[in-house]
Amino acid sequence: MDRGKGRVSKGMGVLSAMRFVAWKLELKCLRQSLDCSLVRVWSSRDKWQKGHTREAIPLSLQMVKNLEKACSSAAEDDLWLILCFLLMIFGSLRWSDAQRIDLASVVCDKDCLYGWSWRCKQDAGGMPWGVVCEGVCGSNWGHAFFHELSRLRSSSPSRDFLIGRSGSPIGYSTALAHFRRCLVKYCGLTLAAAAEYTMHSMKCTFLTWAQQVGVGSRDCSAYCLLSAHVENRCEESLFTPDEVEVLRSEVLSFLSSKGFACDDSIVDNQPFLLSVWQALCTLTSDQDVELPRLLLEGVSTGIVQPIPPSGVWEEVAEPVAVEQDLRVHLEPWRSASDNLALAKKLVMDDVAAGHAFVLPGGEAEARARWGDRIAAGKFGVVQVPGKNPRLIGDGSVSGANAASQVLEKVRNPSLHAVQRFLSCVDRAMSWCLCSFDVKGAHKLVLAREYEQGYSCFVLDGV
Repeated sequence: MDRGKGRVSKGMGVLSAMRFVAWKLELKCLRQSLDCSLVRVWSSRDKWQKGHTREAIPLSLQMVKNLEKACSSAAEDDLWLILCFLLMIFGSLRWSDAQRIDLASVVCDKDCLYGWSWRCKQDAGGMPWGVVCEGVCGSNWGHAFFHELSRLRSSSPSRDFLIGRSGSPIGYSTALAHFRRCLVKYCGLTLAAAAEYTMHSMKCTFLTWAQQVGVGSRDCSAYCLLSAHVENRCEESLFTPDEVEVLRSEVLSFLSSKGFACDDSIVDNQPFLLSVWQALCTLTSDQDVELPRLLLEGVSTGIVQPIPPSGVWEEVAEPVAVEQDLRVHLEPWRSASDNLALAKKLVMDDVAAGHAFVLPGGEAEARARWGDRIAAGKFGVVQVPGKNPRLIGDGSVSGANAASQVLEKVRNPSLHAVQRFLSCVDRAMSWCLCSFDVKGAHKLVLAREYEQGYSCFVLDGV
């Protein structure tokens, strides 16, 4: 790879091909080898660049103003181009990001314009974007963009690109030629001066302005941080403690402006901002507005008496009383007994986090505290290669799970239900299914004091 004519392109081409194959076939060892320090240094050696690296030049404030003003006088063909260029500027979008916008996803909500690019450089699954419609000189270019886009969607419902010609998307070089022509025609630049700007100049313009007014690089790259956080399966919070405090303050200030007197206090063994949660439920007319209050008081297990319907799910037509013998198991599952030290550590981690507490007196102390209202399941330890070991509490063997009654059917939509829904909606619209899981949700919910005995577990005699 280091000899002969065209050695740079050939060498880098081989590396790119190997990286693609490693990613496509999920060859982790090969991916790690290609990402080693030696390969990274070789692929970025100074000898590959005979000249100085050319950086994108951001547009000046006056140039952006001139493009906004041109929206009121430009010819029809140029108007759409200029509006798209302004979207790239204020949204910090690459040319490929803008050209791959899902046109059906674009929404104009009062003074904001937002949508989705169905593919981008950072993520093959796409990314969201959003801009303010007003602009730098109050032109409201965003509303003009949405008006023209609405016309375009009506005439071409299946179109999946932003800028085109004769029904087909235009390429980078054509778009760059139009961009430089607009700089000359509407911003007063000479041909030589306009040639210094590239399509990437629009992406870096707003980011450069943000840095000049003190916006940190972390905030400017928020989406990239989120993507990396999810891809790497990070267990730590995405936000720093200082950022969390700022967000809390902003939320409290917003709710105060709406007339809600709430605070950011957190009660013991219930790690939620319940006062804030209650205010948000009331403000948004949430259907399950009673949930924060129930969490504060402690939730029912459904064993002493059935859990009443929340109004969110389908109610059970005829509740059936379940008679179940509650059992106390004194030994964990083998996965925990064979790894007793690890199991104890995981239990104490939960205790330190406020998710559990220890009864030194064992079963005798539990019966003195809760009487006959006790049941003890079995601990287990799950160990999966590449993941941290996980403690599980099996409450099914104690009979507690079966004895619990919920007077509604909690279920997710079936595939048939999704297909039936999509058959009834406009096919020109794009839909996105979002599903998320709260890690250890059962540990975050406080049970009522007199029902906590149904969630006991015994490990090493305690």
